Amino acid sequence: MAKAARRPSFGLPDLSLSTWLLALTLSLCSIGIIMVWSASAVVGISLYGSSLALLAHELLFMVLGGILLIMMRAMDYHLLYRIALPVLLLGFGGLAAVRAVGVSAMGSARWIRLPGGLTFQPSEFMKFAIALYVAARISQLFGEAGRGSEWGEGLKKPALATGIAAVVVLMQPDMGTALIIVGIFVAVVFRAGLPWRSIAAMLFGLIILSLGAAVAMPYRMARLTSFLGGSDNSLTSGYQVTQSLVGLGSGGLTGVGLGNSKEKWGLLPNPHTDFIFSIIGEELGLIGALIVVLLFVALVLVGLRIAIHAKDQFGSLLATAITFWIGLEAIVNIGATLKLLPVTGIPLPLLSFGGTSLLCTLAAIGVLLSIARREEAAATVSPIRPKRSAAVPAGKSGKKTGKVASSSRAAQQARAAARGSQKTASKRPVAKRTATTRVSASRPQSGPRRSTRPR
Repeated sequence: MAKAARRPSFGLPDLSLSTWLLALTLSLCSIGIIMVWSASAVVGISLYGSSLALLAHELLFMVLGGILLIMMRAMDYHLLYRIALPVLLLGFGGLAAVRAVGVSAMGSARWIRLPGGLTFQPSEFMKFAIALYVAARISQLFGEAGRGSEWGEGLKKPALATGIAAVVVLMQPDMGTALIIVGIFVAVVFRAGLPWRSIAAMLFGLIILSLGAAVAMPYRMARLTSFLGGSDNSLTSGYQVTQSLVGLGSGGLTGVGLGNSKEKWGLLPNPHTDFIFSIIGEELGLIGALIVVLLFVALVLVGLRIAIHAKDQFGSLLATAITFWIGLEAIVNIGATLKLLPVTGIPLPLLSFGGTSLLCTLAAIGVLLSIARREEAAATVSPIRPKRSAAVPAGKSGKKTGKVASSSRAAQQARAAARGSQKTASKRPVAKRTATTRVSASRPQSGPRRSTRPR
C-alpha cells in the first residue's frame, strides 16, 4: 500500500499548531520584557526614581497572564460557550464602573484603581467579552450546519451588544479600542458566511461613523490632519509621529544597540507603550523590526489555521475573533508608528507596557491553545486495528513463533481450498428432471394409487 504524502516542511520542525502558537507567544513576550526594560528606564527614573519600576510592573502582569494562559489552555473551551452572556455583562459592568469611579489620565477616563496601586482597564476586557459573546451567539443561532436563512434576525443581539460597547468606549474617549471591538464583530460574521454585499455595506458605514467621530473631537481632528498634512505640523500635532520616524531611521540595518536609544530620553512621548516599535527599530535596527513583524505574521497564520480546522463552529468563530483582534492591533500600532495609519493609541500586543492588555491577550491565546489541543486530540485518535492471531508476547521468538506462523499458514490454505471447492461445486450443471420425475414428484409418496378406469 502506498504511503500517505507528507507536507513539505521547508526545513522547519514538524510541530503541532499548539506548539507553534506557544513558541511564538513566548518569543514575543520575551522581546516585550526586554524592550519594556529598555524603553521605560528613563520614564521609570523620572516618575518612580528607579529604572526597573515599570519592568517590575510588567513582570508581575506577565506572570499573572501566564497563569491565565495555562488555565485557559487546560480548560475545555466549550465551557466559555455557556458563560458567554455573564462574561459580556461583567464587561458592561466594568465599563459602567469606569463612568462612575474611573481614573483619568492624559485626558481619558479608562481605568479602575485596584488595591496595591494597580489599575485595570475594562475596555481591554471588553474585547474578549465581545469576541466570546458574538462567536457563541452566532454559532447558536445558525447551528453547526453553517449560515442561517435569516441574517437580519440573527444578528440583532450581537450587533446591539457590539454597538453599545463601542459607543461606551468611544465616550471615554478611546476611539482605537472602539474600532477594534467593531472589527471583531465584522471578522466573526465574515467567517460565519455573511454575504459580501452586507460586509461591504457594514465597512462603508464603519468608515463614515469613524470620520464623524474624528471630526467631532478636536484632538482626533488634529491627529487626522497630522496624518494627511505632510511635514508642516512636525512640531505640533505631528511631533510624536515625526520623532517615531526619526528613531526608526536612525536605527539603520542593525540598530544602535540595546539600551542606546536617544528617542526615549524625552524626545519621543510614550516610548514604552504606543511607540515601543519605534524603539525596537532604533535599537535593534531593520532586522529586529522585521523579526517582530514576521513573528506577528506567523502568529496570525497559526491562529487562522486553528480557526479553519476547528472541530465545531463555535471554536472556529472564537479562534477567528481572537486572531483578528491580535492581528488588527498589531497592524494599527505598527502602521501608526510608520505613519501609514493615524495614531489611535492602540498598544502593540505582548510588547507594549500595559497590564490589562497583557492579561487579556495571554488569556485569549490560552483559549486558542485550548481549541488547537482539542482539534489535535481528535485528529490523533488511532484507528481500530485487527487483533493478533495468537497471544505471543512481543520480543519472544523461536519454536512457538514458528508454530504459530505455520498453523496460521495452514489455516489460510485450508480456507482457500474450501473456497475453491465451493466455487467448483457452484459451477457444476444441474441435471434436468424428466417428465416422469416431475410427475412422480408431484404425486404423494404414501398410500395406494387410485385407479382411474370405470368399473
